[in-house]
Amino acid sequence: MNEPTPAPPTRRRLPLWGGIAALILLFPAIVIPILVSILKEPAFASLDELDLAQVSSMEMFLLNRPDGGPDIGGTRGLFVIPAADYERAIAPLRKAEPIAAESPRGIWLGRLVVTLADGRKQTVMLHRPKAEYDKSQVHRLELRIGRHQFVGPPVDEFVSRIADIAGLTAKPTE
Repeated sequence: MNEPTPAPPTRRRLPLWGGIAALILLFPAIVIPILVSILKEPAFASLDELDLAQVSSMEMFLLNRPDGGPDIGGTRGLFVIPAADYERAIAPLRKAEPIAAESPRGIWLGRLVVTLADGRKQTVMLHRPKAEYDKSQVHRLELRIGRHQFVGPPVDEFVSRIADIAGLTAKPTE
């Protein structure tokens, strides 16, 4: 006569129920901020509409420059663009042409982080084209601001301008 085993005492089940309750309570605290960040509109949709009087800082990071020069920003943090050079840094990006249909991302070049006076931040992602191996063509910079995509100035022109602002010289290209 086998008697059924008794149910475990309530004390042994308490950590299980406590863990389930914690997961239920933490789920909205984790998921809601992620959804809000994904669905919110960017601080600006184009650099053409950016008012430099409202900019409190601009920081840049460029990695694996195509001209062979050193990275700009990186291990010591992002390179802070001096306020006097804001217009000079983004002038070529202001002429960027919007792309109607989203294209696949190219080779990641870096990012520009713009902080506005009201505390909002917007990141502009910078990519080089994937077909960069063809040296006979001028390769244009790809920009992404939120879900908006643009084609900007030639990559080499933009990189040399930022390197000049940062005081970094490029290696001569062969």
